Amino acid sequence: MLIPMMLLMMTAIPMVFAFPTDLNLNWTGGTIDATFISGDDAIARMHAEGNTYGTFYAVDTDNLGLYGVDDSSSWMDSYITGGGMLEFEYTRTDTGEAFYGAPGQNSYSQVSSSGTGILDFSVSSNYAYMKSYTYPTAFTAFQATGENFYITHKLTSSLADNFGALEVFGDGSASVTHSYDRSGYTGDSFSFGAGTGGCVWGTSITTTGDGIAAVWGHGDDYLRDGTYGQSSDWEMPNGGSFGAMWTYSDGITVTDYGFYGN
Repeated sequence: MLIPMMLLMMTAIPMVFAFPTDLNLNWTGGTIDATFISGDDAIARMHAEGNTYGTFYAVDTDNLGLYGVDDSSSWMDSYITGGGMLEFEYTRTDTGEAFYGAPGQNSYSQVSSSGTGILDFSVSSNYAYMKSYTYPTAFTAFQATGENFYITHKLTSSLADNFGALEVFGDGSASVTHSYDRSGYTGDSFSFGAGTGGCVWGTSITTTGDGIAAVWGHGDDYLRDGTYGQSSDWEMPNGGSFGAMWTYSDGITVTDYGFYGN
C-alpha cells in the first residue's frame, strides 16, 4: 500500500504548485513581431522594424489570484537608432467581473521616426484593473527626433467609447512623460495620465521644431481633468468629450494634461 500512496502524492504536486511563464526577447535590427498570451487573462504584443534594438518582456505569474485571474505584466524597453518604428500593445482579457466590471481594457503605444526614438513603457493587470506606466528605469516614456516623427499613446476602458489618447508628430523632436494610467477597477472607469488615490503623476509633452500635438478623450458618464482628490479646471458630471490641439512652429511644452472618467 505504501507505493500507491507515494505515487498519488507525487502526481498531486503539479496541482498544488504553479510556476510563472515568461518571455524575454532581445533584438537588434530587422522586422520583429512577438505576441505573449497570458492564459485567458491578458495578451501582450510588440512590433519593431527598421534600425531598432531593445527588450520585450512578458510574464504570466500563474498565481491564480482572486476570481482565478493571474497577475500578468509586460514591458518594452526599445530604441530607434536611424529610422524605424516601435509598437507596444497590451489587452486585458479576464477580470473578477462580478465585482470589477468587464474585461477588454487596452493600452497601445507607437513611436516612429526618420531619425531616433525611444519607447519605454510597462503594463500590468490582475483581477481588479489594468495599469500602465513608464518603464521603471526611465522617466520619459516616449521620445523621437527626426525630420519626420510620430508618437501616439491610447488607453481604452472595457467600453471602447471611454478612452484617453495623445498624439505628437512633426519635424524636430518630442519627449512625452506619461507616468501612469489605470483602467477597470470600477466598471468602465479609466485614468489617463491622471494618477490615483491623491497621488500626482507627471505628464508633459515637450517639443522642438514644428508640428502638431493633441490630447483627447471621452467618458460616457463622467469626465474630469486632473488627479483624483485634487483640484480641477473642468468637469463634465454627466459625461462628454474633451480635446485640445496645438499647432506649433517653434516647439511647445504642455504639462498636466491628465484626465479621468467613466
